[in-house]
Amino acid sequence: MKSYNVIATISWVLIVAFCAGQPVFGANHYDIIDLSKTYQQIDNFGASDAWTMQKIGAWSDATKNEVADLLFSTNKGIGLSLWRFNIGGGINHEIRNNWRTIDTFEVSEGKYDWSKQSGQLWFARAARDRGVPYLLGFVNSPPERMTKNGLTNLGADRRSTTNLKDGMEIQYARYLCDIMDHFKNAPEKERLVFNYISPVNEPEIPWEAGNNQEGNRASNEDIKRTLRAVHDEIVKRKLHVQIRAVEANSLLHLFTPAAAESLRWGAPYGNYLNDFCGNSSTLNLLDGVMCYHDYSSFSGSSVETDHARLGLEMLKHPNIRLWMSEICILKGGRDLTMNMALDVAKLIHADLVLTGASAWQWWLAVSGGDYEDGLLYTDWHRPGDQESIIESKSFWALGNFSRFIRPGFVRVDLAGDHHSFDGLLGSAYMNPKSGQIVLVYINLAMEPQNVAWTLKKSSFTLPRQFTPWETSTGEDLKEHPAINIADGFEIPPRSIVTFVGN
Repeated sequence: MKSYNVIATISWVLIVAFCAGQPVFGANHYDIIDLSKTYQQIDNFGASDAWTMQKIGAWSDATKNEVADLLFSTNKGIGLSLWRFNIGGGINHEIRNNWRTIDTFEVSEGKYDWSKQSGQLWFARAARDRGVPYLLGFVNSPPERMTKNGLTNLGADRRSTTNLKDGMEIQYARYLCDIMDHFKNAPEKERLVFNYISPVNEPEIPWEAGNNQEGNRASNEDIKRTLRAVHDEIVKRKLHVQIRAVEANSLLHLFTPAAAESLRWGAPYGNYLNDFCGNSSTLNLLDGVMCYHDYSSFSGSSVETDHARLGLEMLKHPNIRLWMSEICILKGGRDLTMNMALDVAKLIHADLVLTGASAWQWWLAVSGGDYEDGLLYTDWHRPGDQESIIESKSFWALGNFSRFIRPGFVRVDLAGDHHSFDGLLGSAYMNPKSGQIVLVYINLAMEPQNVAWTLKKSSFTLPRQFTPWETSTGEDLKEHPAINIADGFEIPPRSIVTFVGN
């Protein structure tokens, strides 16, 4: 992004507009699209099934299909391109909230009950049937029999570096590969192909009784032992599955130590990029991707500063792609409005543009709580309740990205004058095979913003017409009539507008 003094800006705009045949007056943003300047490839946009989909998997088929269409369809919904399947560790009766613990397939070592997690399996297959290309299995905790305290969180354990029993890594790896192997070779109707496996989740969190949900902390050395075992088992079985790790709770912990945690449990935690990517013996365990969660930088000035810091840090690791693999807004009370939607859209922009993330994945696809953690919400709590589906503006805001920016798209340069994190933000993406261009604009201001475009001279051709899709207080991803690029567009206040040009 560039800023100029007033005289230089006016002169530059007049010259660009004249040369490009663009109208000058009536627009207050003149953005240059450079299709020859490319950044990261986009891998996917996703969300998680934990733990809600197991519950609402008991709903009627009609309502379940409505939910699936909203999540997975590129015509009726937001077209997610990755689905995160929570591989449960077993019901933990010490967790008071039964929406925060999940059953396990495992009966005993090497033996499984494949009728378990049936609600989640229904939605995973619904995603498959609607063309969602990628399925990821993630684990909050190993099964109870593999843990030191027989629970799926640390409970009262204040000392162990991890809850996985010493020497249990190989059995844990077999357990995960048994699950992926089973569903890969199941009859066609039941078949599921896991593209990715995530064996650890937020390893620097205590996951003690006060967390009141399943989870397992793990030191850096604990993680390495687990990843080596899983990697070796995948290679042994010739599974076409990639590991996704380390799912750090904070993007800051990618390049700084989790000092308090390291002191508390007597082993190194955090500083994952240097410790894993800077070490040839562990780099190959990551399959070229480092995953982080965005909980540390979701409000205020930290949105800009922390994401920019991580973007600079990634220059040291050119062979590693970033996945932002989990986020919700850590605030109580449902917010179905554009207030939360704009917070979410601003985070997506920061992760894609400032840090260069190749994937962006939300936490709960459906929430039953009174918290800013869902895309969709429900007031259903037990059989007999109404099977309610409550859409949020955040759901449709994610759709402004996920429905149109498909796997394989590449982010290209969009240079905007006067763009800011409290005004207008814009980013651009291209399908290198078809030439389709997608522009996403976020107007955080209370006033409309007029945008006009020009293409930096190159061998590429910019489409003459774009179709705008608007999410705002009054619209849910509404399609507008196509516009001529030469005419520009007025982006409504407090809105997200995606422009699609073929």
